[in-house]
Amino acid sequence: MQYILDKNNLGDAVSPLLYGAADVGQTDLQPKFLRFASDYERGFFLAKEKGAIPVPVFSFSETEEDADDFLNNTIGLIASVLFFAKGVETSPCKEEAIWANKRVQSGQKEPFVFPYVEIHSPDLHRILFFLRQYDYGEGTVDLLQRFSLRVIAEGGDVEVLTVERTLPACIDACGKCAAVQKETLVQTVGKRKGLSSAIAEGVLMTSLERNSRYTVMSSAENAEPSVLSLRSLFAEFVGTHSLNKISAESEENGGGVMIGCEETTFLIRNVAIRSIEGRLLYYHSFRDGMGEWKADSDRTRITERGELLLTDGRIILSGNYRNVEIEVECKRLSGRQCLVVGAGFQDGLSYAVAVSYGKKEKDYGVSFEKWVDGEKVESSFLGKEAFVGYSNEGNRVKLRYTERTFEAFFYKFGLWHSVLKRDTRKSNGRIFASATCTKDDKVVFKCVNAGEREEAAVLTFLHFGEKTKARLIRYPSAQEEAELLIEDNLLSFSLPPMSATLLVIE
Repeated sequence: MQYILDKNNLGDAVSPLLYGAADVGQTDLQPKFLRFASDYERGFFLAKEKGAIPVPVFSFSETEEDADDFLNNTIGLIASVLFFAKGVETSPCKEEAIWANKRVQSGQKEPFVFPYVEIHSPDLHRILFFLRQYDYGEGTVDLLQRFSLRVIAEGGDVEVLTVERTLPACIDACGKCAAVQKETLVQTVGKRKGLSSAIAEGVLMTSLERNSRYTVMSSAENAEPSVLSLRSLFAEFVGTHSLNKISAESEENGGGVMIGCEETTFLIRNVAIRSIEGRLLYYHSFRDGMGEWKADSDRTRITERGELLLTDGRIILSGNYRNVEIEVECKRLSGRQCLVVGAGFQDGLSYAVAVSYGKKEKDYGVSFEKWVDGEKVESSFLGKEAFVGYSNEGNRVKLRYTERTFEAFFYKFGLWHSVLKRDTRKSNGRIFASATCTKDDKVVFKCVNAGEREEAAVLTFLHFGEKTKARLIRYPSAQEEAELLIEDNLLSFSLPPMSATLLVIE
């Protein structure tokens, strides 16, 4: 595995890993961050008692209040909490002075230290506007800037993801949502491939840290010591910026071609494979029989007219094709119109991508599927707008398959229609990593090997200046620490099976 950590590829401030429940009452966990959505005064003191960073949570339904009521109710509540927690009792703003004095009288003279507030609301943009234009004494002030706060849960209502599929598929899905809040998440994932709950959680934390705006992980049903230990270890190392484009990739995505159909009958006439530059690499007409194609159904046969009759099955051509255009001439005879054409097929489905054109389950459209290490990691449906139907005389399907992209085109009535374009980069299906850095260029790299064999990893540091050493912390042996030397901004290390590795580079 090779990872390039480039300071020029900084992302947004990395999301905190928030552990603990949204209600103050659930206190069985020692969290790094404590979220609370009611009884804010008690929440701040409870966080201090537990040594956690407080994160006040505000949740509002859509409202039709006029401006005055909105300012008094919604904005007033948020401002009062901020004034209580971070305000100065000698402030020229009357409201801030009142609430800050209340904190002092409660026994907390110094303001509470915390960097985040969490706001859930369909009116989020309206809320942010008034917080940044808050009437403050004789003028206006940006409360977020004044108190050095960042709002998380941006984007309105929070999406909640229920994970019920395979491990890589769940990671892929996590990248498409704003938040994950499911107590059984780790248990669901942990049942796959014999992964322990802790390693499964490590996978989720690295992937969510890389993909999601913020992460909510409740512990109510997952308080195993191993899980809590790994949570604590990960939560201790959270940077201020994410490093993008660090996923280990492999350009070895060559393979064979697959043609199939589901509950449909097609005639397949011929297949041509050309290089991207247009040079013909392979051509086969089924007038010449099956050739090198292998069928998985005994219902597949060659007709008297020299066409392959394919019914609810598939045929595969072995090979090592990549950076090619694959063109299939076909005709639909009957059924629900679902034709599937794919590339990169190898024994055991170690890697493959495919387009499904026609009726998929409930509706007509175009679908994309990707497999890595035998697991389906993506399955997306594009809808009716990408489906242009079939013509009676027959059609052609063309795939443009490269190391980076997978495009599908459908020929009808003298025109090529673009029906799909997807990223085909082959990410390792068992190694999950994230990287962050702080304002003073400390780099934190987290990597989980959820596989059953040891892997080698190499980090390359770009634009961070000269890095010379790194501190390694390994889980499950949390006491296993070592100092590694970095030579020419390159760092090599091993990833034992079923382990989590943290590297802290000062």
